[in-house]
Amino acid sequence: MVKLKGLANYRLLFLLAALSLVFTTACWAAAIKGPFDGDGNYEAKREAANGAWASSGGGKSSNGSGGYVAPYDGSQGIHVRATGTVSGAPDLAILRLGVESVEDTASEARAAAAAAMDGVMTVLMDAEIEDRDIQTQYFSISPRYESVRVTECEDDKEIALERIGEGENCVTRWEQELVGYSVSNQVSVKMRALDQAGTIIDQVTDAAGDLVRVNGISFTIEDIDPLRDQARNEALAKLRQNAEGLAELAGVGLGRLVHLQEQTAYIEPLQPVFARAAFASESAADTSISLGELDVSVSVSAVYLITEPDSE
Repeated sequence: MVKLKGLANYRLLFLLAALSLVFTTACWAAAIKGPFDGDGNYEAKREAANGAWASSGGGKSSNGSGGYVAPYDGSQGIHVRATGTVSGAPDLAILRLGVESVEDTASEARAAAAAAMDGVMTVLMDAEIEDRDIQTQYFSISPRYESVRVTECEDDKEIALERIGEGENCVTRWEQELVGYSVSNQVSVKMRALDQAGTIIDQVTDAAGDLVRVNGISFTIEDIDPLRDQARNEALAKLRQNAEGLAELAGVGLGRLVHLQEQTAYIEPLQPVFARAAFASESAADTSISLGELDVSVSVSAVYLITEPDSE
């Protein structure tokens, strides 16, 4: 009875192993069957698929030659990059100016800065600059300290500034001493009448006096769309030219475009023009501001597939 039971167990294990082998073989066959038809005719099916894709234009190079081209997988091909640049005159000036006062107390410093800023704003209003074009960029009220060297001696435990360096029983150290408060108020002004930039700087200097701060002026183009379109067309023309040149040098055919990307258009800024506050007088020369031109650039990158060159 024991021997029969052991034999039955062996038969059961053998049956399970056979079923597992059949199941594994079936899964493997299903996984590799994809490109084959019922007769296992892989070559015929591949050629038919390539022929249909080539007849639709996908397998043709730029010069019209046919042939199979492998689908793009992100690595192969001719990678090129080009930049188009167009120059234009600026139509918007950004003027950064403000006031800064230093007084013994915070309230005195704030009052002085407010009075000077009122004069600046009056100049801007008289120049018909709209409120939406004036924006506060920075405002602060802060204490001002100076470093003071003091000496403390053991004899009288008093701070004696006049005895610095005297005696072996004196200790010298640095301390921060409050000397007043400063108030700074800075604004950014958009100016569309560019010919007024120098005049406004002069008038602001007169209105705020020694408290004026002119931190710089820069120029830009408010609507760059027309110049961006021109720069894009130039970049695309260079891109195609670069790709054709590389293909010719490499002795290969230039295939279809499979990837195209445009970088963000940007304006090449000029170096900011800085103006210094000066004492106004009848003999003082007017501030001169030069506008110049700005460059609008667009960069593009692309990938072309490689095909066999035309046969002569």
